[in-house]
Parts: sequence; C-alpha cells; structure tokens
Amino acid sequence: MSPDKNTLDGPSVGSPHGRRKFAGIVGGALAGSIVLGDRLWADPAQPRSLFDKFYGCVAGAFIGAAMGAPVALWSEEQIAKKYGTLKSFHPFRSEGIAAMRPAGTTDGGAEQFKHIALAIIAKQDRVTAEDLVNHWIGIKDDKKFEAMKLGAAPFDRPLMAMGRSGLIPAGIIGTHVPYSHQNITVRSFQPIAMINACDPAEAVRDVHDVGRVYQPLHSDGYHWGASFQAALAMAFRPDATVDSVIAAAGEYADRKIRRNLKRALAVAAKQPEPAQLRKELTEMYCAKGVKCAETYAAEAACKALAIFAAMKGNFEDTIVFAVNLGRDTAGVASAAGALAGALSGASAIPAEWIRTVDDAARRNNYTASQLPTKAYAEGIYRALQNKVQKLKQLAAVLESAGA
Repeated sequence: MSPDKNTLDGPSVGSPHGRRKFAGIVGGALAGSIVLGDRLWADPAQPRSLFDKFYGCVAGAFIGAAMGAPVALWSEEQIAKKYGTLKSFHPFRSEGIAAMRPAGTTDGGAEQFKHIALAIIAKQDRVTAEDLVNHWIGIKDDKKFEAMKLGAAPFDRPLMAMGRSGLIPAGIIGTHVPYSHQNITVRSFQPIAMINACDPAEAVRDVHDVGRVYQPLHSDGYHWGASFQAALAMAFRPDATVDSVIAAAGEYADRKIRRNLKRALAVAAKQPEPAQLRKELTEMYCAKGVKCAETYAAEAACKALAIFAAMKGNFEDTIVFAVNLGRDTAGVASAAGALAGALSGASAIPAEWIRTVDDAARRNNYTASQLPTKAYAEGIYRALQNKVQKLKQLAAVLESAGA
C-alpha cells in the first residue's frame, strides 16, 4: 500500500536507541547470513537477510547510475523519442574521457559512493571526513589517482586533489565547492546508511560529518542527505516497509524539508498512473537558469522517495520510472534504486542487470575500484559485524559497571 499523506506524521522512529537495543536489532538481522570461507553470503532460506539487503542496496545504486547515465540531464521527451521506454543499458560519453564508456558503466556519482565504501571497508567501522581524505592520501600511485579523478564528477576532481595534498583540513574541503545544495549526500552516501544500518540517528550524524568533504557548510545538502540516509538506514530493518522508510525520512527532517516531502509524496499517493505521475513531478521540479539546477538535493530526495513510494518499493518499476523521468536521471535512479534494493534485497533484482554493471566495472580504468557489486556489500557487511562486536563489548562493560 502506498503511504498516505499522513505518513510523515506517524509514530516517532527517531528517539535515541540504547546501544544494547541497537546491537540486538542488528544482531538479529545479521543472523540471516552465513560465512563460507572468507566470503559472506545470504542464507537462501532468508531472502531478506541483512546481507541480501546490503547487496540489493549497492546493486540498486549502481544499476540506477549506469542506466541513467546515458540520458543524464535529458528531458523526458528526449528520452522517449530515442528509446521509447528506457529499460536497458547503453554506452555514453563523460567529460574528460575520450573513449565511449561501455554500457553498464556507472557515472561520477557512483565514484563518490565507491570512495566512501572503500574508506569504510579499510577502517572496518564508521568513517569521518578525515577517514575519507586519508583514503585518498593512501593512494600512492599518481597515475592511478589521476585516472580516478577523470572518472569522478567534474566538481570532485579538485576536491580529491586538495584532500590528497594533505594541505587542507578534511572538514573544510567542501567550502571550495563552487555550487551549494547539490545531491551528493542523497545519491552517493548510501555506504553511510549501510554502516549505520537500522540506526537512522547515527546515519544522520555521519552524513553531517563526511558531507564536509563535498559541500559548503551552509549547504542544504546536509539536511536533505540526512533525511534520505535516515530512511535508507531504516530500510535495512527486518520489519521495514515502504511506510516505515518514508516515516524515517520525515522524522529526521526539519519543517521545510517535511513540507516538501509531503508535497511530493501527496502526488505519488494520488497518481496511480505512471504517465500522470511523471507529468506532475516534472512540473513540480523544473528549475532552470541556475548552474546545476537539475542536481539539487531537494529535487533528488523528493523524487526518489516519491518514486519509491508510488512503485511500492518494486525494484524494476522504481528503476525504469526514474531513468525515464528526465533531468538528473542517474542521480535520482541511483537514490531510488538503493532504497528499493535495500527494502527488497538483491534476490529481487534481475541477475543480468548486476552482471552488466559488474562486467563494465572490470573494464573501467577510470574508477576507484573494479570490484564487483557484491564485494562492496561484503566489505561493509564485515565492517558492520566489527562495529556490532564493539558495541556488545561496550554493553558488557557497562553492565559489569552497574549500568
């Protein structure tokens, strides 16, 4: 059932969680997975185990980015004229790289995801702005780093260079971004929600910290990203529903963001026909005349959540709708795809779509890593297991101290 207009006014999901309660929630979700050698796999008997959700989230983010990249910043009409209904992968060109990018290649936004994920995997825990920058500093191969910069979004290239130089504190690198309020925290910060799975409040804190690498301190991107990643963190709970995910977005939003979310979700609730929903969302988000107007965080979050709600969390429907909507197709499809993938798990995603993205990654010489989709899920899953073990140890100490 699609959430009604009052979903954002539902029961609070943002009250502080005790560490023991949190460890219990995540521990219960972790129980749905098994270890084979040094690799983690979801138990086939539990298709919505936490690992399956992690794998679905990563796959959803990458599939949305790859399918949306060839038509990024196109209008809905341009997409329809060339492809009818876009539902497959196509080659595309990206700024700074002469060769055509193979079908299934992800865009620069997915590179942001990869860098954050790799920093989490290296630390085996939550990360800060400093940890992300230390990941860049740790890349010793200059030629490889320059290739990574070409694969990154254009605005990220100077930020990566600043970070790797070690001359500028990590927490103020984002002040050098020329445009504020961008959607990076919405479409690329999914690893932060993953390492804070089931704990939206901690996801919010980490968005505000790591966001300083990518956004000026006055950017609305922090608040929109916090609301969206809180929703994604909620999607990893074993009892998550479309309604509970949407409720989390509202709970961790200020008044202005809640008002905008309600407006977008009201459209999703009243328009069951995809064509009419696309029309209303296009009319609602049509800003022009400002540099990067199509990639504002408010638009990405509202569209992604509205599509997720209208499609009732169905993965394929969510991706196809998002990549045909126009404007920032890659960003919106990546964000919405991560939500749908996290809720449904990788078992609900066409295996051929994942293979296509993984094949392109193996041939991508301009990426942070050529790892397959599952490897990111495995690495962050291990990091979460490590984090939970630390929390259990802390809880034991507190109990022994009389807490």
